Amino acid sequence: MWWVDGLTESIDRIRLCLFDCTGHGVPGAMLSLVFTNALERTFANNQQADSLTAVWGMQAAIAQTFGESDHPANIDHGCDLVFLDIDRRQRELDVIFAGLGLMHWVVGESKVRVYQSPRGGISAHADCLRTIQQRKISYQQGDRILLVTDGITDQIGDKAPRRALGYRRQIQQFESTLHCAPSAAMEAFKTFFSIWQGDQQRRDDVTILIFDLI
Repeated sequence: MWWVDGLTESIDRIRLCLFDCTGHGVPGAMLSLVFTNALERTFANNQQADSLTAVWGMQAAIAQTFGESDHPANIDHGCDLVFLDIDRRQRELDVIFAGLGLMHWVVGESKVRVYQSPRGGISAHADCLRTIQQRKISYQQGDRILLVTDGITDQIGDKAPRRALGYRRQIQQFESTLHCAPSAAMEAFKTFFSIWQGDQQRRDDVTILIFDLI
């Protein structure tokens, strides 16, 4: 699932979170509600809350839902995520990585920078917060971002030898559509992924986000 919010008093900041919950169907939907409600509460209480505060709020919400915060239930419910606080005035991304990464086309360098995340997202166990990473990433107008869940990266292809799609093929597809508008790039990526999957079973839910920075 993805969540986006612009500061009501500033058009120069946008917050965006892509998260991939454990489980499917009703369990996954319930977790999605827990996390989206946590984000809404965080920014309703403090419009200027930063990325780290938002992710801490998400972790606290899952701990409170599935056990006391200091004695969480012995379960693995949670999510992988990447959270972006986009400051358009400073042209800077404040990013939290917790299981999902980011691909950044840097127009001035004509190259894709890949930011891989530490393994593991957030869960009811507060120890998970030790492994998340925070980075400040500068950007230029016209740079492009690609975010995907691991259902894309881990999908096995239809042709022998059977291999996961991985990062290299994502980068190649990303680069091949940089001349297109984001909407056209998205359609091309969906077609590329469908051909790659072929008759193979879908391994996981998938989400793709492509957008330009201004």
